[in-house]
Amino acid sequence: MSKTTLKGLKELGIKLPPVKVINYKVPPAQGWRLIKFAVDHDFVISPMGYGYYAASFAEFRCCPCAPERKACPCEEAAEEVLSLGKCKCQLYWRDYATYLAEKFKKE
Repeated sequence: MSKTTLKGLKELGIKLPPVKVINYKVPPAQGWRLIKFAVDHDFVISPMGYGYYAASFAEFRCCPCAPERKACPCEEAAEEVLSLGKCKCQLYWRDYATYLAEKFKKE
């Protein structure tokens, strides 16, 4: 029996899909602003969308999910997290339990 390693999977004839790596350029000031907002409000940041979100905001100067929001992070996002468990963009979450429950819920 082969070990459960990449080499072992190849020996079994199992092909893994190619991994697509996306490297977003996040301006340091924007990255720190997003992190500070999360820390100040005791929120967690989605591990899946941080780079995309920060780079999009830096490029377009508005929230990628709510273009009418010119300041980001904003107090509307904080209110959404407190009432809904997440903000509109799903960048900020109340806690990881809420994030995991939403991302892995059974349909």
